[in-house]
Amino acid sequence: MNQIFVIDDYYCTKQNEKNHIKHLLTEDDFSKYKIFVTKNEKHLNKPVLMEYYTGDQDVKPFFDVETYLPIKTTPAEIQKNIEVLHSTCLFELEKIYLGKDIIVLTRPYRIIIKSGIKQYKISFRFIVNKLITNCTDIKKVLNNHFKDNPITSDFFDKNVYRNGSNKICMIGGVKPHNEKNDVEHMKPFELYNSSDTYSIFDMSITYIDKDFERYVCDLPVGPIEDESINKQSIKIEEISDDDDQDDKQKIQDFKMLRKYIKNLNIKRSKHYNDWNEIIMIICNEGTKAKWSEDNIADLAHEFSRTNLLYYDARSVDKKIKEYCHPTIEPKFKVGIKRLLLCLKEDNPKYYDENIIPSYAEMKVDFEKNVIVINNPLCFYRIPSSASYYN
Repeated sequence: MNQIFVIDDYYCTKQNEKNHIKHLLTEDDFSKYKIFVTKNEKHLNKPVLMEYYTGDQDVKPFFDVETYLPIKTTPAEIQKNIEVLHSTCLFELEKIYLGKDIIVLTRPYRIIIKSGIKQYKISFRFIVNKLITNCTDIKKVLNNHFKDNPITSDFFDKNVYRNGSNKICMIGGVKPHNEKNDVEHMKPFELYNSSDTYSIFDMSITYIDKDFERYVCDLPVGPIEDESINKQSIKIEEISDDDDQDDKQKIQDFKMLRKYIKNLNIKRSKHYNDWNEIIMIICNEGTKAKWSEDNIADLAHEFSRTNLLYYDARSVDKKIKEYCHPTIEPKFKVGIKRLLLCLKEDNPKYYDENIIPSYAEMKVDFEKNVIVINNPLCFYRIPSSASYYN
């Protein structure tokens, strides 16, 4: 109690962590810790300041949220996305912690490499001040609150609630620069649009005072589902070999389609024609597989939310109604074949590693590189396009 737990060596081994843990009791202690960590001049303006905590330790309720935007996004669009992410997540947290003081920190957006593509990363941290909880109870709260809202749930980083020991950036600090994924250097967290004055202890997740209120959580323990299908509350983990094989297949199909869509280029949710086509694919495949309309809506909204600036819930619902309950049967329907073509175009590496090509695809690839000569029949592999001679 009444101290901040920090670690002074980010790279120390698990076995050696105890030798590097420090306890900060005063502002002066924090200044000394910062000087110790920044003794290397190149880190002077970007010190690696890390709080240290364990999964069962008392902490304040805290939530790290993030989203990613295409590199072509304009500064005005980025700013609008920042505001939408902030207001969306804060709105949900205020429902949970009614009337509590929620401190909002933000890190200036930067360019990173994600899935081999340059993107902008936006991130926030929300800290509920003067409240005591632990990582287990935070997971329960998230699991319960977002059980019917997987779209917003995906913004929340669940890795920060791991069992065992954890390290997390604190105010004024950054993670070490990652040459592989960090195109731009990370900048420290800062207060977001606040006129309030908070101390280093308010903005620390590990500082707990004896007078703080303990948050009572009487929710059941349960994992935060990453990939779920809510058809009559059925989840893949809950199905046994004795259950209906159709339900198993629906869930597997849902998870497969969701994974393919997640690996598309996020620009497809920005441009109307691309967005409309993917929504149509979701509706067509969901209707064919006899998913519930809730499942179709979950996936359609999740895809649409990958670009917050252009996301409009009513437009998504309107399209779902149009494609799932058409007044006139459409002449052409797009489905999984078209989705796989989009996937191959957007993410060829993922496609090659995860998709087994059809016979028609293999035939086309074969004919691109082989000359077929009849009478007598023989094959010649060449680098140019295939020709056929009789």
